[in-house]
Amino acid sequence: MNPYLAIAAMIAAGLHGMENELPLEDEFVGNAYEADKPHVPTNLGEAGNLFAQSETARNAFGKEVVEHYLNMARVEIEAFEAAVTDWERYRNFERL
Repeated sequence: MNPYLAIAAMIAAGLHGMENELPLEDEFVGNAYEADKPHVPTNLGEAGNLFAQSETARNAFGKEVVEHYLNMARVEIEAFEAAVTDWERYRNFERL
């Protein structure tokens, strides 16, 4: 995560909420891991899909910036999927 982009996104989200007078939820009490609440993405593909669908992101950063980061995510995912990890090698030899 680029810390500058993360901070800019938090500021943009706050401004979006204020400008659109979005209501805040009540304080959450309990175990967030077990809650039936929306969660942050768990991988780059999921995050990219949500980012691609975000009109708020396009309004805050501009279409070109959003497309740039989406392309960067696609390149990273393709590179990761093309690699064979040590774990995969170990598991495949284990099964032979």
